[in-house]
Amino acid sequence: MLASAYQATEFLLMLQCGICIGFIYSLFLPLRLIGAKHRLIYIAADFIFGLIAGAVFVLFLLLSSSGELHFYSLLSVFCGFLLQYAAMRPIIRWITLRWAKHKKKGASDAAV
Repeated sequence: MLASAYQATEFLLMLQCGICIGFIYSLFLPLRLIGAKHRLIYIAADFIFGLIAGAVFVLFLLLSSSGELHFYSLLSVFCGFLLQYAAMRPIIRWITLRWAKHKKKGASDAAV
């Protein structure tokens, strides 16, 4: 009985880890959009995201299960990432597109 409660707690912590990683991915979206034109920025943004996401994953893994990796831990991280992606992606995309339009408008006003 106690083991299943421990596993449920670990699952929820790793679900939160997936949500955090998804949020970090969403923060890197503007850099990825800019990086589509500049390959070096695109690669650097992916590398930095990988380092940060890896550190967050290891930190949550150490906090939740003393560093033991279980299949349900990986599954919960993936589910958390998908949950965040489905819930927040439209909002962050809307903000990013408005920012890009505002930036283009400012650039066209400066050219005139």
